Amino acid sequence: YRYETNYVEVAEFGHFDLYSEHYGLNKVARRVQPAGEKAQHYASYQELYERIIQYHEVYDYDDRGRLLRVRKHTQSHSAQTPDDLNRALQPALEQQRQLAHLFGTEDLFEQTMGAALKNMMTQELQSQDYHEEDLYEYESETLKRIYTPGPLATTLHYEARQPDETDDLLFQTARDRLREHIIAYLKQHPPRERLYLLTLSYDAVCDDGVSLVLGWEQWRDEWHQRVEEPSYPELFLEQMSNVGPDDAFRSLPEPLPAAYERFIREMRGVHNWEAIRDMMVQVAQDLNQADWHGILETTDDFIVIANDYEAMNDPLDDIRASVPAEKLRILQAKGWIETK
Repeated sequence: YRYETNYVEVAEFGHFDLYSEHYGLNKVARRVQPAGEKAQHYASYQELYERIIQYHEVYDYDDRGRLLRVRKHTQSHSAQTPDDLNRALQPALEQQRQLAHLFGTEDLFEQTMGAALKNMMTQELQSQDYHEEDLYEYESETLKRIYTPGPLATTLHYEARQPDETDDLLFQTARDRLREHIIAYLKQHPPRERLYLLTLSYDAVCDDGVSLVLGWEQWRDEWHQRVEEPSYPELFLEQMSNVGPDDAFRSLPEPLPAAYERFIREMRGVHNWEAIRDMMVQVAQDLNQADWHGILETTDDFIVIANDYEAMNDPLDDIRASVPAEKLRILQAKGWIETK
């Protein structure tokens, strides 16, 4: 973490090459602080998580010298006392209290943060003892899989391709399965109001899954009355920062389709973020052409957008990439976007 005057820069190291011992920088994100905030507020919040941590790895090989298992053991003990934790947390709580004031949710904040603080302090004061192992599976001379067994599910890190599995085949299969998965989910969990927008929210770099942000027509109409010169980019940014009703933001439940996970894993392994973004845009294009009768109640200008929330693209670029020409003309006729 590096602290500057107006942002916190967070680097996540996600790629590890076992044989060259090289860590690749996966992602750098900047969190902009509200005007008047001090960087040490974030620093104090991070200090809350300082622990005494011991981490061990044990490598097991077969008689041919091939890696079979990596056994991982993490032990941690809190380096804080209850009073220290409370003092470290106060600046962060004050920051959140100010944000609650801006959004008009002070009462809810005061009702919930007492219990949250107690739970957080309890967790931080508890020691942890965690075991995990990565298993390497071979077929003849070929490494076939690397995976981590878990109590609820197995995490797959690597899987060898079949001879006919090209990048294009993985792309198209992931696109088809994710589109089908989203439609099936919305059939099972239909929104309760008419929609003007469906956003596929994701991060091409980090494994955060896929979320659906539902744009209620009623929310848009209320916003429209408050704004003198409305535009779709402004509307989209307001929608993403202030989703509205609780059920307007939905994370697609895991597991996601295996073909989608396979494609994401392959592309992230070679840092091909653009291929992931292209696939998500294709899914949005498909969903814009879908027949939503009996699934969603939509406006005549309803659109689907794919948005990589960490890429910080111009919303108009996302709209033009995701939305077919006939729907763009409807938005232009209503004055939501400019003719281009």
